[in-house]
Amino acid sequence: MEGNEENVNDNKNKIKNLKKYKRRYIMGLFLFLIFMITYADRENIAIAFTAFSGPLNINLVEYGVLTTAFFITYTIFQIPGGMMSERFGPRKIMTVAVAWWSTFTIMTGASIDYIMMLLSRLFFGAGEAPSFPTESNITSRWFRKDESSKSGMFTMAGTFAGPILGVLLATYILVTIGWRYIFYIFGIMGIILIAIYFIVIRDNPEDTKWISKSESEYIIESFSNQKERGHNTKEIAPWGKLLKNGRFWALGIAHFSSDAVLYVMLTLLPIYLEEVRHFSASSLYLIGTLPWIIAIIAVILSGLFMDRGIKKGHSLFVTRSIPIIISSILCTVFLLLGATAVNSTLAVIWLSLGLAMIAPEQVTAWSIGANIGGIFSGTYGGWLNFLGNFSGITVPLIATILASRINWTVALSFVAIIPLLMAISYGLMKPDKSFAPGIIPDYTPPADILSKK
Repeated sequence: MEGNEENVNDNKNKIKNLKKYKRRYIMGLFLFLIFMITYADRENIAIAFTAFSGPLNINLVEYGVLTTAFFITYTIFQIPGGMMSERFGPRKIMTVAVAWWSTFTIMTGASIDYIMMLLSRLFFGAGEAPSFPTESNITSRWFRKDESSKSGMFTMAGTFAGPILGVLLATYILVTIGWRYIFYIFGIMGIILIAIYFIVIRDNPEDTKWISKSESEYIIESFSNQKERGHNTKEIAPWGKLLKNGRFWALGIAHFSSDAVLYVMLTLLPIYLEEVRHFSASSLYLIGTLPWIIAIIAVILSGLFMDRGIKKGHSLFVTRSIPIIISSILCTVFLLLGATAVNSTLAVIWLSLGLAMIAPEQVTAWSIGANIGGIFSGTYGGWLNFLGNFSGITVPLIATILASRINWTVALSFVAIIPLLMAISYGLMKPDKSFAPGIIPDYTPPADILSKK
């Protein structure tokens, strides 16, 4: 009896310590900071556009080509980036990626003409490409199976905090020392951050000195099958089976739809607010950050809500698909209201709510790979962003053409219809089922949750 009581007390103390010391969330903090810089770097060209368009003689359509150039190389290198993170480890690949794109962020600021800026954005896109596939690989190693949405919450909160940082800091730099210094300062910030990351972080928590053995075991024990957990591998994902699976395509189409809204807001919202809604550059400190503040709140709530369902043993369809179907429909409604609103302040509010409604899909996108990708989580992330970023190549450019040739109301209404594809995709996807049966296992609830049932 005494021995059993001691074991019970030991387990209680272990759980108490694990709740007290969650050092794996330091990785979550790094993901937040890395993706905040990532999206600030993308947003900054929109903030600087009105300042450099005159001196470099760049019009709105040419600006659309600049954003498309980024997305072309960004999309092409998605899948190779994911495969490299699986083979060489996420620490090395994330470090090279951030250092690369930070260098070409600096080169964007040094551009003396349109061609130089176009080339800088092409190389910038290639550098950022491995970031999300590598994040998916990191998530599958560093977090428990029932924390995948929470880890995605750190990442997506960073992506939505990036434009806030961009608007606040970049606008200040713009009005004080000039547009070129926006790119110089942000590029240097990225290099400093990734140097610290490389020193502090390792590929796996069990290989990291400041992560306790008990915390590493707590992460590992949530996986009933270790093939569900990411690790370095020379194996190649079963592309033949994956590409024949319609649900695998639905996953990418859903992310295409979500990214369409995200990238239009990221690349065109500052221009729209200044040129159409006539907000001054100084007023963007408040108005320009509102959509992203609301989006961060939505991301945090989505992550916590979805993981709570996982901890209760609910399926991915219940915890992922149903919230996304509802939010997708609401996204279309809010964006249409924003596009047609007469009052400018009300338009910003509606557009902000529309952006917030993509939060459940954005959080889910990077947890799905960790949930059912296993050793191929980097490849899953690459495929997801490969299809997702076709929206970055096409939708902002189409929107700028529609805005130039017709008007902004038509342009934003076109964007508003796209999230309905997301609702249809998640209605058909069945995310609990493997995309490659017999090779990659179906989703099962975390092992320690199953043992309680």
